[in-house]
Amino acid sequence: MRMRKYLIPLAAVLLAACTAKESPDGRTPDANGPQRLTFTADAVISKTTLGADWSVSWNEGDPVKILWNGGEAICEAVLEEGKASFSAVVDDVKEYYAVYPANVPAQVGADGKIVIDLPSAQNGSFEDNAVIVAYTTREALNFGRFKSAVGMIRFAITDPTVTKVRFAAADGKPVSGSVTAGPQWDYETVPDAASVDVEVKGAGTYFLSVLPGLELSGLSFQLGNDEKWLGTASSQTAATIRAGQILLVTASLEDNLVVEGDIYITEPAALRSLLSNPASASRLDGHTVHVSAGTYDLAVEEKGLSLDFEQAVALKIVAEEGTVFTTSLSGDEGCILTVASDNVNLDVEGVTFTGGSHNGPGGALNLTKGKHVFRNCTFDRNVSTSASADKTGGAVNVGGTAEADFEGCSFTDNRATVTGGGALAIYTTGVVRVLDCTFTGNASHTGTAYVGNGGAILQKKAGNILYVADSRFSGNGTLSNGPDIFSSAGTALLMYNNTFAHPLNPAPESWNRGLVRANVPTLAVNCTFVLQVDAATAGAGCNNGAMALGQNSDNVIMGNLLLGNAGYAMGVGSNYTSSTTKQATTAGYNVYSEAPKIVLTDTGGNTDVTGIRTADIVSSDALAADGLLHWEGPAVKLPSYQAPTPAQVESVIKAYPVDGENFYDWLVAKGIFGKDAAGNDRGGSWWPGAYQGKE
Repeated sequence: MRMRKYLIPLAAVLLAACTAKESPDGRTPDANGPQRLTFTADAVISKTTLGADWSVSWNEGDPVKILWNGGEAICEAVLEEGKASFSAVVDDVKEYYAVYPANVPAQVGADGKIVIDLPSAQNGSFEDNAVIVAYTTREALNFGRFKSAVGMIRFAITDPTVTKVRFAAADGKPVSGSVTAGPQWDYETVPDAASVDVEVKGAGTYFLSVLPGLELSGLSFQLGNDEKWLGTASSQTAATIRAGQILLVTASLEDNLVVEGDIYITEPAALRSLLSNPASASRLDGHTVHVSAGTYDLAVEEKGLSLDFEQAVALKIVAEEGTVFTTSLSGDEGCILTVASDNVNLDVEGVTFTGGSHNGPGGALNLTKGKHVFRNCTFDRNVSTSASADKTGGAVNVGGTAEADFEGCSFTDNRATVTGGGALAIYTTGVVRVLDCTFTGNASHTGTAYVGNGGAILQKKAGNILYVADSRFSGNGTLSNGPDIFSSAGTALLMYNNTFAHPLNPAPESWNRGLVRANVPTLAVNCTFVLQVDAATAGAGCNNGAMALGQNSDNVIMGNLLLGNAGYAMGVGSNYTSSTTKQATTAGYNVYSEAPKIVLTDTGGNTDVTGIRTADIVSSDALAADGLLHWEGPAVKLPSYQAPTPAQVESVIKAYPVDGENFYDWLVAKGIFGKDAAGNDRGGSWWPGAYQGKE
């Protein structure tokens, strides 16, 4: 097959109406002939080829070619409310394809598949070479999101005299030809030409398209002008160019070819190959792996994926909405992703981890070395099935010497079947930080029976320090200690601006001994504790309902709001006051109330203390009742109460003897200190708890 150059300039296909078999007078043909149909598509074509300078989105008037077996029509995009539509006169058939740009040579065969010619002569523009395709039926008339039909190379030329470039594989493999695809985009390629010629205009940035799925052992760019070839830039760097992926290259006449830039992943096999190869370090370090929406099974040859590279790698993964990492394995290999190498530091954004079932630490993630950050990730329905006391963490285990930050993440319905840490288990000597995260319905239990400690978080390694700020806990469960957090074994727990809420009528065993149970140095500032429990189900199981802290001289609780609607709800009196504040070095400004006017709009964490005003809480002594003020609502005021000032709160946090300065610096750096959990400025005096009161 001889490849053809794009013969029709892009501007020439910006037509006022679609071209097809239409009546001479412009009337829509009768029902037995061609029909004018309107197709729709997502306004964003495909994120598989997105980058800072090369996005693909529909513009008003963009030409698209509609194809079917036996014909084609070219028409313009119309944009409205996040959708693109294309009105065309087409034959009334069962299946249609669409191709952009409209000047790409393509046809649909009798087998119902589309064949796209990838030319060996190209013009260097992104618009003409970012070939994308979509499929729909006569019944649906909706193309949805287009998919990339090519791999692309973005190359920069530094010499102003260059007017032509010839790209080839170092090993002489064909790089252009044709792509055949069916409705499910199960494409096949037919290689033809061993090179691609590109017209350029001196120094600048250009694009070329190649067959998708190429595995090249090296790249070659021959540079020339209208008179002769000037020289060749080459590299023996192996490159994989898949559909929707863009490879970045800089070419100069000094035989210097620099391969750089981000990686674009659209297929599970490509992601597994990239991450499981120890030699991928040079392609990954310092760059971003963009992952398009879809479900990615990370299991590699019946093994869970374990990251380890030949050199240090800062691996950044940014996922499109709807990206899921999972595993088809369970048991000893059921962890979705393991990092046990100091060569790996992860920065992951936007991934949903689900389906991990690991007979070991961490149902989804097991991190024992390196420093890692997870932003806006979701951990849903993962489980650690291990019976070992130090191998737990339904969603994540952070052990060994690893450090981990979780920011804006959601942990939902994860489970540890034996010892605890339904969502997160911490067995590391490093610092773990949790910011703006949500923990809902996680549990330490087997089947329906609760076991162990720490329904959401288990912290159990001497020397570990845990920061928790601006986060929300609701409906987590465990048998004995801390359905939300359990800390022991020489750790330290620093909390600020969090909400711990338990829903109405939990099983008594699931919230015994404090929503937070810590027999270690504990700092709790501006947190809200909520127990919605009726007296009939509370019973003796509600001991230490809010916090149960060991008698430690380093305990500091300040400015917390404790809310309940039953006499048993908070476990106050000797249980609470002795274990929480008796030996606290700086305590006060904490308020406990069963006021009937307290209304909680969402016990999952979006707590709105409707009907309460800061002026309603007053007392003459900030340390009354051993640091815990009892308030019965607007009808009964405690006279002359003075809320803490920002300076007082700042001083208490910074002076905390266990990492207080670093905790304060972290809060300031994240923009949390001085604001409530809803982002409101607290002003000159601070309302107790995580949320601002009503003035």
